[in-house]
Amino acid sequence: MPESASPLRGGRAGLLVKVLALTVPVIAVIVLVTQAAVGYVTYRDRLAALESRAHAMAALTADAIARPLWNMDIPLVRLQLEALAKDPAFRAVRVSNPAGEVVAKHTLTTGGGAGTLAARAAVRSPDGDQRIGTVHLAFSTAALVNTAWRQALLGAGAFAVLLLGVGLTLRAGVQRLVRRPLARVLSAMERVERKDWATVTWQSNDELGSLAAAFNRMVEGLRAGDEAKRLLAELEKAQAELVDKNSELERTNGALMDSLTCASRLQTALLPDPETLAPLDDHFVLWRPRDVVGGDLYLARRTAHGLYLGVIDCTGHGVPGALMTMGAYAAFGHAVAHTGADTPAAVLTEMDRYMGQMLIRDDPDSMDHGLVIGLVRWQPGATTLDFAGGGIDLMTADPGTDPADVEIVKGERGGLGQRRRDAGRPFSDRTVSVLPGRAFYMASDGYFDQVGGPHARGFGRRRFRRVAGEQAGAAMADQEQAFRAALADWQGDEPQRDDITVFGFRPRPAGDA
Repeated sequence: MPESASPLRGGRAGLLVKVLALTVPVIAVIVLVTQAAVGYVTYRDRLAALESRAHAMAALTADAIARPLWNMDIPLVRLQLEALAKDPAFRAVRVSNPAGEVVAKHTLTTGGGAGTLAARAAVRSPDGDQRIGTVHLAFSTAALVNTAWRQALLGAGAFAVLLLGVGLTLRAGVQRLVRRPLARVLSAMERVERKDWATVTWQSNDELGSLAAAFNRMVEGLRAGDEAKRLLAELEKAQAELVDKNSELERTNGALMDSLTCASRLQTALLPDPETLAPLDDHFVLWRPRDVVGGDLYLARRTAHGLYLGVIDCTGHGVPGALMTMGAYAAFGHAVAHTGADTPAAVLTEMDRYMGQMLIRDDPDSMDHGLVIGLVRWQPGATTLDFAGGGIDLMTADPGTDPADVEIVKGERGGLGQRRRDAGRPFSDRTVSVLPGRAFYMASDGYFDQVGGPHARGFGRRRFRRVAGEQAGAAMADQEQAFRAALADWQGDEPQRDDITVFGFRPRPAGDA
């Protein structure tokens, strides 16, 4: 058929637009997802390498200063610390004695970056029998972030060039490789409609060549009466392709769940071990992320000034919330080391300052990330404890307490690292008596805000106090079951709305072993 009579005359632009509409989004998704995945994996690998290097440097430095520190040769210790500045990622290092006092340090006054990575190593006496100090090393992650941004910009440029090349190639390819072969097939189809069993003589080793061959087979099938067999074969092929696609989807979903499970293990590794909580008489923790990972965290750390216990609720949940808990955990460790952990208020004040720097916001309309926290310090055997809070309160209940009399020790309003809280305003400590049998509770708002009940409302603090008052004299394991049962009965079939954490504990009375 002459091209002037082609059935595709005037349809070239429409066909090209349809091809672009189908292919460009797929290409965009594949390229962007691939670049993002490669960038993320590269960043994580480099961060892991930097972390490994930081720990190795901390360990090597600890070995190198062991004998000078044992001999109290502080100038030689400082010389060893200053040698660390040759590492391009170095930011600061300090050496503290077993009492937590800094005996030597070296800090760069220039540089900076998106954040820091901390490592530490114990310094032992030359004979290895005594721990004589600790090396605290901080490396900057700024170079990693800058590299990631450069890779992203290069990827964006390559993506734009790729789209331009794809568009031009498709325009030429549709005309030469699609439109002309289709015109020949359509011409032959018109002849077949007139019972003229014409076949397509054009051949190529591609899908359109397969189409032409299939058309010729169809013509032969019509002649031989085997059209039903051919259609059945095509159906079986499509079914097999569908099975393959479903299998691929299942593999992708399995890989995603494996990644989330690994992230959950990493987050769980931040939680306190039983030995740290051993000074308590009894305790329970109800920790239930809404997803596989979440934005809640509970803390326990022994210091020279006593045992610190806390609950943290970061902005968000799922993967973003879990990433925030990593930053919160690092801020807590930094604050304990920086302040000497002498009071909870001092720790929270330093955490607030640190989080404010870590969460620098250039856009005033951006989401106000941060965290709320309740923090207790108790010296084992003491008859009082100190509490400071930023958005999380401390509740106390004695055995036989009426639920209405459950005491609430208020913390400060507003969380840490958030714009709505006055920058630099310090926190204050509240001293609470530790009476025999007295139980203490801290909880994230995921428990209070869980929707349920006959009117689909939040569980609320009043109901929480009721459970605490009724269970105050019971063993902590029984109290945990009571809190779980009360929430489950209230929640019913409603989905969990937020991460949930309840930390209940009873300090060991003075004189108990």
